[in-house]
Amino acid sequence: MSNVQLSKSNPIDIAGPILIYLAIPNLIFLIGFIDLPIAYFLTPLLGWSVWRLIRQTGPIQRTGWLIALLPTLALLILAGLPYGGNTYDWIKHWTLLDLLTDAPWPPHPSIDGHIYWLRYYIAAYLPAALISHWLNWLPGAISLTLWLGLGLSLLFRSLLALVGNDRRRGLLLILLTVLASGLEFLLAPHKIGQTTEWVTAYKLGLQLQISSPLTQLVWAPTQAVPGMLVTLLIGFDRTEGYRQRIVAALCLLLLWTPFAMLGLAPLAAWAILDKQSRNVSSPRTAIALLPFLAMAAISAIYFAGAAQAKPYDFHSLLPRTLLMPKYLLAFLIELGPLLLLLGRQNLRTPPVLISLATLLVLALTTGPKGDLIMRGGIGPVFLLAVLAIRHWLDSPWRTKHTVPRVALIAMLLTSSNEMIYFVTKNFSTPNQCDFQSGIYDRHFTVTELGAMCGAWVLPQYFSPQKPLPLR
Repeated sequence: MSNVQLSKSNPIDIAGPILIYLAIPNLIFLIGFIDLPIAYFLTPLLGWSVWRLIRQTGPIQRTGWLIALLPTLALLILAGLPYGGNTYDWIKHWTLLDLLTDAPWPPHPSIDGHIYWLRYYIAAYLPAALISHWLNWLPGAISLTLWLGLGLSLLFRSLLALVGNDRRRGLLLILLTVLASGLEFLLAPHKIGQTTEWVTAYKLGLQLQISSPLTQLVWAPTQAVPGMLVTLLIGFDRTEGYRQRIVAALCLLLLWTPFAMLGLAPLAAWAILDKQSRNVSSPRTAIALLPFLAMAAISAIYFAGAAQAKPYDFHSLLPRTLLMPKYLLAFLIELGPLLLLLGRQNLRTPPVLISLATLLVLALTTGPKGDLIMRGGIGPVFLLAVLAIRHWLDSPWRTKHTVPRVALIAMLLTSSNEMIYFVTKNFSTPNQCDFQSGIYDRHFTVTELGAMCGAWVLPQYFSPQKPLPLR
C-alpha cells in the first residue's frame, strides 16, 4: 500500500486562474470600500503582484473543462440556485447580496433608527453585486450563481488534474470527494430525508459540528469554494514559486472567510517549510508578497473589534480537555470512513496528522455556535477527503478488501440522505423567511433588507461603529 503523495509533478496547472479568482473580490473591496488614498496606492500594487505570481505558473491544459462543468451544474441545482435555497444560510446569502446590490458602498443601513455598518466576509458577493448594480448587466441571483459556478468549475477542474485528466477516474474523484462524510446516518437511520449534521453532537453532548464537503458546498459555498481552492494549492502545487502562491492565497482568502484561513494556516506552514521541495525564489518574488500582506492587514482590521464580540472563555478549555475521549469518539464517527480509506500507513503522513490535529484544536476551542470548527474545518476535512479517495482510486486493493467497500457504503448512506434533505428543503417551503420568533439570538428587530426575502438581521453582520479602513 503506497503512501499518499502531495507533490506529484504539477497536478495543479490552474494555480494562476485560482489566484485571479481569489484576488478579484479583494480588488473590488479596495476600490469600493477602503479610503481612497489607500485604495489608489494598494490596488495597482496588488494587481501587479498577482500578475507576477501567475507568470511563474506553467501552461494550462485545455482538457477537462467540459467534464468539470457537469458536477458544477449538478451542485448548483442541488443548492437550489439561482432562486431556491430555502434554508437560513441562503436567506442570509440573498440578504447580504441584495444589500450590497442596492445600497451605496460601503453599506450602512438604518436599523431601528440607528446606523449600522456591514462587517462580514463579503468577498463572494462583491463581483455579483458589481455586475448587477454598478454595471446593471444581470439580476443579482444570476450573477452570484455564475460567480459561484466559476469557482466550482475551477475546483472540479483542479480535482480532475490530480488524476491526469482521466475522465472516469476524475469524475469518481469529484463525486466521492464531494460525498465524503461520516457515520452519522448509522446513528440515526430513522432520520431518512432529514439532516444528520448535528447527530454526533447531540448523541455525545458536545458542541461539535464537522461539516462534510457536500454540506459546505450547498449551504456555505461563499466560504467553501475559496477555502477548498486554497486547500488544493497548499496540498498539491509544488512548481516554481509555490511558497509565494500559498502565502498570497492565504492573504486573499482572509476577506472570503477568516475561519477557513485559520484552519488552513498549519497546513500552509508545513507546505512552506517542507524541506523535500527544493524551490528557490528570487528576492523580487518575495517583495511581491508585500501587497498581499497589506491586503490581509486591511481585511483583519475590517473584521476586528465587532461590537458584539465577546472575550474568549479560556476557562472552558479545561472541561473540554477532560472530555477528550468523547471528542476522539466523535472524530471516529465523523471521519471514520475517510480514515479507513486512507489506511494505517497514510495516517502517519504529515498532511493527515496536521489535518487531524487542526480539527481537534478547532473542536476544543470552538465557540458556543460551533462556527470555528464548522468553517475552520473546511480545508482539513476537504484535504482528508481528497487524499483518501485518490488513494483508494490508485490502490489495486480497493477491489479485494471488504473494509474500503464498507467505508464507502457507510459514507454514501449519510451523504445520500443529506442530498434528499437538500432537495426536499428547497421545494418544501416558499422562498420567504418562515423562522419562528426567538429561534435565533439577535439584538436587532426583523428588517426588510433584501428584495427577495425579509431576513433576520443578525448582530454578527453589522457593527454600530464604523470599521477603521472604510471610507
